[in-house]
Amino acid sequence: TGTEIINMPTQVAQGSLRAEIDGLTLQSTQLVTNGDFDTATTGWILSSIGTSTVTNGIVSFTATAQNGSINQVLSVTVGSKYYYVARSKVTSSANQVFIGLSGAAKVYHSGGGSFELLSFIELMSGTPTRYDVMRDTRTSAWSEIQVDYAYAFNISTLQTNKQYSPLYATTFDLMS
Repeated sequence: TGTEIINMPTQVAQGSLRAEIDGLTLQSTQLVTNGDFDTATTGWILSSIGTSTVTNGIVSFTATAQNGSINQVLSVTVGSKYYYVARSKVTSSANQVFIGLSGAAKVYHSGGGSFELLSFIELMSGTPTRYDVMRDTRTSAWSEIQVDYAYAFNISTLQTNKQYSPLYATTFDLMS
């Protein structure tokens, strides 16, 4: 619950003691259902893609039409900040395959054929209809896309409480 105990012998200090501890634990619920693909594609919406397969927690699929994607509708609160992250692999030209929110932020994969960590932070000013975890905008010549995991967190409380992010080695309040 974020409570820590500090034990000191009585002879250590003969005055007032002030201790501040920021970033005790991450206290945020992961919002994506089956974000690690542990139960195949349960909870995911598969849109304009061929048959998806899951091997060792990595989903693989190929678009069959422009904007083929895997996505989920998330429950978000207007005015809160959210952190979105996915680890994916695709071979394509740059700026053709992305993670993002419908009508909002997008982060494109380089298309370099290796796994990349894609992430962004979004202040919700409206309610997006879906979180696209890899959307292929190509009109043809689609190639296989692999996704290792995809997560989303409401970080508003983490920022207020100055909680520590082990991924970025800083507290959430210092992240833009």
